[in-house]
Amino acid sequence: NRTAPRKAGLSPHIDDSRKLGRYSGVMLLGKKHNGYQKAVGIITIYAMCPNGAWATAVKDRNTQASLKTTDPNEQLVNDLRDAMATHAHPDTTWILMGDTNCRSTETENTPLRRRHQAAWKGLMATFDMNFAEPEGPTCFPANGAPSHIDHIIMSNELRASAMVGAHTVSCFAKGDT
Repeated sequence: NRTAPRKAGLSPHIDDSRKLGRYSGVMLLGKKHNGYQKAVGIITIYAMCPNGAWATAVKDRNTQASLKTTDPNEQLVNDLRDAMATHAHPDTTWILMGDTNCRSTETENTPLRRRHQAAWKGLMATFDMNFAEPEGPTCFPANGAPSHIDHIIMSNELRASAMVGAHTVSCFAKGDT
């Protein structure tokens, strides 16, 4: 595999369009075979903690700029969808990993977090992806109970193949593979 764009003039890098460091990724292309060329996009993500200082500052800035979407996490999902769409082809698969600040299977406890959960699920539906669910907590904060907010989100095609049962980013980081 090699790092390369599919279309002339398009960068193989997928960078945060707002320069906030919320996501960064790369497209890897396989060899052409019978006119087809498989590709995989690998993107790391960081969603702001809802109602945290950074999220509040970004929301205030978005409101002052009269943007249609002022919520920073919904904006993240929308921007990520747009960035992925420029690279998406029928033979493209995706791996997204990082802190979504969203629980994948549990019911979120506030309307704001439920909207974020719906936005992530909408993104996954757009690109035929799903959470690669861990067996236990994925986030171990210093001051609170473990939770399920760090994820690997991947194309269903990958989940159905060798990637079944993938560990979370936290488990890899801790050497618990």
